[in-house]
Parts: sequence; structure tokens; C-alpha cells
Amino acid sequence: MEGVEYFKIEKDIEGEYLTTEVVLEDTRTKVEIRLQPYIFTEFSILIR
Repeated sequence: MEGVEYFKIEKDIEGEYLTTEVVLEDTRTKVEIRLQPYIFTEFSILIR
């Protein structure tokens, strides 16, 4: 993925999930991917 600097495993009460932040010219996108108990993805986009 263009603009990805890291992938990080985080944990909360629902379990572990993979997260990253993609920073491009005018946008910043946070991506969260969960695999258990089902596959779930969430994108949050901030436009400058």
C-alpha cells in the first residue's frame, strides 16, 4: 500500500487487530483490520 510506514498489532476487549495509518499529500487514512471472530475492516479518512 502506498504511504504505509508501519503495521501494528493492537489489543482491546474484543481481541487483537492490525492497524496502520496511510499518509498521502492531502489525506490521512487509518485502517483497522480484525480477523476474529469474523473479518472486519474499518477505514477513517481525514482530508486536509
